[in-house]
Amino acid sequence: MIRAIMKIDGFLLAMLAAVVLAFLAPRLGAEGGALHMAQVTEIGIALVFFLHGANLSPQSLKAGAANWRVHLAVQATTYILFPLIGFAIFFGLSSVLAYEVRLGVFFLCALSSTISSSVAM
Repeated sequence: MIRAIMKIDGFLLAMLAAVVLAFLAPRLGAEGGALHMAQVTEIGIALVFFLHGANLSPQSLKAGAANWRVHLAVQATTYILFPLIGFAIFFGLSSVLAYEVRLGVFFLCALSSTISSSVAM
């Protein structure tokens, strides 16, 4: 009855259960805990990419492979151009921006994208 009134879905209930579990047993996810979070994280990331790739049709894969120039441009922009821009900002704007701000911008430029952005690309 409450589910019908509030329209709570299973994902929301699972999220609430995770919060309650984390509150009741915070050691499970801590370093050295029973869940071994480093391995859980690696498996989770691999699973996200696998499930996304498994959902692609062979035609989509062929079309994507045919656009290798676009993929090359995206990779070059992410791993060459953005770090160079961050490098230029870090050393070129030392008289304008504080060290911490320049370092933060450089880290943002040098780090790769998030999982969701990588999956979308």
